[in-house]
Amino acid sequence: MKTIRFRLSFLSLSLAALAAACGGSSEDVKRPLDPPGRDTQATYQVQVTDGGEVTAQVRFVGETDFNGQTWEKYEITYPKPEGTKVAHVFGVASEGRRIVVAGGDVVYPPGDTRHKDYVVTLDTPIAIDPDTVPVGQTQTTPVSGTVQIVGQPEIRAAGTVTWTKTSTDAVVETRLGTVAGVEVYEGEAVLTEGEGHWILDAVKGMKVRGTVWMHPTMGLVKYETPDFPLSGGLSGSRSCGDPTSGDWNTIQAVGVVAPGGEAFDLSTSDCSGEWDADKMRHAQMLLELRFADDDKARSNLTPPVDVTFGTGWGWFPFQLIPSPVSIFHPEENGQGYTFWYAYVNEGAKNEPGDNGILYHVEVRPTDYQNAAVRAAARIHYGLYHP
Repeated sequence: MKTIRFRLSFLSLSLAALAAACGGSSEDVKRPLDPPGRDTQATYQVQVTDGGEVTAQVRFVGETDFNGQTWEKYEITYPKPEGTKVAHVFGVASEGRRIVVAGGDVVYPPGDTRHKDYVVTLDTPIAIDPDTVPVGQTQTTPVSGTVQIVGQPEIRAAGTVTWTKTSTDAVVETRLGTVAGVEVYEGEAVLTEGEGHWILDAVKGMKVRGTVWMHPTMGLVKYETPDFPLSGGLSGSRSCGDPTSGDWNTIQAVGVVAPGGEAFDLSTSDCSGEWDADKMRHAQMLLELRFADDDKARSNLTPPVDVTFGTGWGWFPFQLIPSPVSIFHPEENGQGYTFWYAYVNEGAKNEPGDNGILYHVEVRPTDYQNAAVRAAARIHYGLYHP
């Protein structure tokens, strides 16, 4: 049963990989968050087959040939006791919200002697465009293909996935707190044919239910398959634009600052690996804070966190101001939430040393913090090319 559970986990992460990459760059930082793009790295908390939980990273790693065609390649990594497990999904996720899945592979760490690497190849790629799917109309998607496990005969399987978009404006609890404006997809998968492995006979005809929650700008925020069970949720994302070319760049991130947890930090150097921001030109930095808890988000309490707008050497003054309207998350407007904003438009021409610096926005937990706070930030800055 672990083999089948992992196949389902792989399918769920495949959706996560492509949904996490379904961006933009503009000098106007005061606008809604850009949807995920090729420059996005998403972080998920994933329940694995042994009941434990791991942190998985999802990112675009380039284009590659797979099954006779060129596809976008998305990488999913998460730690195991023996090392890092790596999965790849081959498909398309850069054409608006349309998602295409052609297959994928899984590579286990060298120290894992219990599992073997394998490749999944679909006979016909699966293509889904959420924007064209009407609410309440059941969709049936046939799926067939092969699984090639290293050192074993090829496995062939076929089945159907029946699913329905049940909502376009749900309010759901996620790892990022209460999120509004969420699309909900409910369905089930059934294996109807299979040969080449004994376990296919054992699960043939079994129905596996699943629910997926999709957000228009954050992508896949949550999924569940209660029959096994498997689940996962988005806990943060970062989009880096293109810091390698051009004259300006825009980066953004979303995350949660929990009591006793890690800080949220959006830094220009994290995206490029270099101190490459131009100190002679102003950087625009915008931060939004909101309590993750629904009730606290409707209060007028100031989020109990420490905030810094700065460079590698110093910091900029700012004011944290409450607002009934969200710039980054307009789909949450009208819910009664209070959003807290701080904006800085500053340069650092007097900073000592040569040009080439970093700008960053940091939100740290405090000793007296007793509730999680969602943070979202964007920085638009000039690139320094010596």
